[in-house]
Amino acid sequence: MRWGILENRKAGMLIAAAVAVVLRFIYLVEISSAPFFKNLFSDSSIFDKWAMTMVNSGDWFSGEPFFMAPLYPYFLGVLYRVFGHSIPLVHVIQSLIGIGSVLLVYLIGERLFKRPAAFIAALLTAAYPVLIYFENLVLVETLQVFLSLLMVYLLLRAVGRPSAKYFWLAAGVVAGLSALARPNVLLVALCVLLWILIELHRSPKAERYHAALLFTFGAALVIAPVTLRNAIAGRDFVLISSNGGLNFFIGNNPDAPGVYYNSSGFDLDSDPSGRNFAERETGRLLKPSGVSSYWMGKGLEFVRSDPGGFLALLLRKASLFFSMNEIPQVGTSYQFYRANYAPLLKLPLPDFLIVSLLGFLGIYFAVGRHSNGLRLLLWIGGGFILSIIVIFVSDRFRLPIVPFLALLGAFAVTEIVERVRRWDFPFAMPAVIILAGGILLEVFIPPQQKDDFALEYQYLGNLYYDAGQFREAAAAYRRSLDYHDNYFTRNNFGNTLAQLGDVKTAVAEYVQAMKLNPRHPLANFNLGNLFIQVGEYDRARRSFERSIKIDPRFAPAYRNLAILESEHGEVEAALRHFTTLLSLVSDPEVRKSVEADITRLKSLPSTAPSK
Repeated sequence: MRWGILENRKAGMLIAAAVAVVLRFIYLVEISSAPFFKNLFSDSSIFDKWAMTMVNSGDWFSGEPFFMAPLYPYFLGVLYRVFGHSIPLVHVIQSLIGIGSVLLVYLIGERLFKRPAAFIAALLTAAYPVLIYFENLVLVETLQVFLSLLMVYLLLRAVGRPSAKYFWLAAGVVAGLSALARPNVLLVALCVLLWILIELHRSPKAERYHAALLFTFGAALVIAPVTLRNAIAGRDFVLISSNGGLNFFIGNNPDAPGVYYNSSGFDLDSDPSGRNFAERETGRLLKPSGVSSYWMGKGLEFVRSDPGGFLALLLRKASLFFSMNEIPQVGTSYQFYRANYAPLLKLPLPDFLIVSLLGFLGIYFAVGRHSNGLRLLLWIGGGFILSIIVIFVSDRFRLPIVPFLALLGAFAVTEIVERVRRWDFPFAMPAVIILAGGILLEVFIPPQQKDDFALEYQYLGNLYYDAGQFREAAAAYRRSLDYHDNYFTRNNFGNTLAQLGDVKTAVAEYVQAMKLNPRHPLANFNLGNLFIQVGEYDRARRSFERSIKIDPRFAPAYRNLAILESEHGEVEAALRHFTTLLSLVSDPEVRKSVEADITRLKSLPSTAPSK
């Protein structure tokens, strides 16, 4: 069967790239005025600050073992070092990387199938709206999708070529880089090794072992320096990052819903690494690897004690993985952007249901075909899915599998068209019926998950607060609380009301925040600041002391207590609090300021310590 222009390689790649460019340009224009375009929060803010700290200090090596995977912050750091700090530039660079991913999909499809299938797969990837959305967030997903596709392309170049040792090595290097972007890729790399050893059975055994060794060596070549850096800088063995144990526990415990959530057992907001909780529970100081082991142990304890519950949870996570809903994790969601900032996302572009449905049809048509490349997609896809459902599901985690589903789906489309044209209905009709049923589900069945924009409005309130727009901030916090109650929203709402002069309601919001989360020191601390504002110094002192009782390492409370005591002539008490504060802070400028305060107080007459 002839497909006309779709069989022309240059035309196919050019059209797919043009679609990718146009859609990404439109989206960039649409969101350029959105408040979150340049203002970062959650993981995006962490990565951005991490990168800028390295650029400003010139220190790219020291510190504790990495808690989060390091590739993306270093990628940002290089961009900032070369071009300066620019969030819009990051969006543009990542959009270009996204276009590169579209072209890689075409090249992979061309090697696996005919050119029309390569074109359809590239077009599906170019128009996939969630990819476009994540390309314009300061997150690792765009880079990881590109690296995963590059690894597959290099592996396909290596298959069946005795002199392909450099491709096997290069594929291993890219796999290692991808693992430094997100360590769950280590499981995917293991699946690639199994594919080399099991599926390439027509190759001589020595050749397979040689390929496996080169692939492994390439990955180790990239990962080993990070492991060595962790060992030297932090005197601890951490392969890549130390958050694996905590992530495993978040996804595997009696209360786990299968998605990211703040466990009732401890507070991720005040203790994001879980280190303070683990040290309190064990009664000793822990290195990062020890913290990870503690949380991994708690997760495995659930698996051992309730294997049935664990299996049911795995099945739930598998169901969530293939849900038609986009499940957010980082405090802003695809649905929020679609509803408020990006009309492009409201267009009938291919979503996960359509792409996954087409992908499974591709597997249906591929049954019985002895293609090493097709089997590679299945091994890698299976590895990605397993690496996610053993932890927890989110839209950003499942994103790397989308191009592989698009490739299989494009193969399904070409098979259906060709079989229908040959009047081969007995084989094609089941696929057509399944596809039509999926489209009907998409059109007539509402999403299973209701939109919850509580975090988005909380962060929007934070932006207004920082800009001094307190009435707008208060309105945003109220919108957030309309979705559900939240400790941080109540606390920040209290701060806003205090700025607006509504002291009575601000106190009520702080009290409600403390009821929601008695283990967090922040509301007590802010309540103390409010009492200082209205001149109730004894109540302020008690509030700061409660903050310290909740978290003895909460440095801001020591500073405010010290200032309060020194202003009321309690020199010894102030010195005691400043000395404790000095032991808790590491920033050189802060330490210099505290040391100056201590020197000043020591020159004053001493009084009795405050009660």
